[in-house]
Amino acid sequence: MPGLISWKRSEIARLRSRMEDLFDDFFGELPCRHFLPVSGSLFDWEVVEDDKAYVLKARLPNLDLGDLDVRICKDVLTVSVKGEKTRSREGGGDRSLEEARFAGMRSVRIPKRVNQEGIEASYRDDCLEILLPKIEKTTVKIHVAP
Repeated sequence: MPGLISWKRSEIARLRSRMEDLFDDFFGELPCRHFLPVSGSLFDWEVVEDDKAYVLKARLPNLDLGDLDVRICKDVLTVSVKGEKTRSREGGGDRSLEEARFAGMRSVRIPKRVNQEGIEASYRDDCLEILLPKIEKTTVKIHVAP
């Protein structure tokens, strides 16, 4: 078809990134852009925010801690789960099998005002919780000399 423009995936990603930077420069960092998915759809998580931090919570049942990998590269948080996990449980007279299978990853963009040095993650009671502390806003009063 004549007139069609061929775009490479990397060009579109670069264009999107430049547009997001342009909007951030003009409007400031918009809350609606926090934690936008970058890739993957392994699970959903709940985001809770207060004055000091964001907390991401994801229910990931039946995992071994060794199968869970949480990383940050630049402004992208990636959670990866390796392998498949199955847990069986016997109940009463009949056997029941309870399964949970996860394998893959999910990446989201984190806000610029997160202190990446202070990020903490914990996994207990089948729930992954990631604490993303905010950078403290400081105000400095400047004396104006006469």
